[in-house]
Amino acid sequence: SEGRPETPDLHMFRATAYKVKRDYYSALRSFDAGLKISDAKALNATFHFNKGIVYKAQEDFERAIKEFDETLSLAPNLIHALQFRGQSYSDIGKFERAIEDFDECLKLNSQFGEVYVDRGIAYYQKGDREKALKDYNKAIDLNRNLKWAYYQRGFTYSSMGRLDDA
Repeated sequence: SEGRPETPDLHMFRATAYKVKRDYYSALRSFDAGLKISDAKALNATFHFNKGIVYKAQEDFERAIKEFDETLSLAPNLIHALQFRGQSYSDIGKFERAIEDFDECLKLNSQFGEVYVDRGIAYYQKGDREKALKDYNKAIDLNRNLKWAYYQRGFTYSSMGRLDDA
């Protein structure tokens, strides 16, 4: 990299390439290097968001949540940061907190079918099968191609002994 200026964008491109290759250690180092030299709020939100995705991929959900928190402090309406933070909360068994994030997502975009599936899964994990089914049905109403919603709905009906509905 001699003669080439180190810019935040360069670190973002490099980190993204590492992330695609699943070289998460190098991706995190590049995201951190970009954060050290960037003073752009939106770009910093993107660095933190992508760090959260890497930690989530590594199943380090506590660190992912911290990165999504940082993202949201810089870009409060970044709906995917809310969604992925909610998924991370769900992954560590904090279903109420996950549902709060999914509710916030749906306030920003009530047509976001994938979030209804995410929230349905959190309800299911909490033991509220009826609310889970309601969310899976809403997701399917919004997007008939959401195969994951059909799967979750069928699984939920099956777990309730309602095999004819599954």
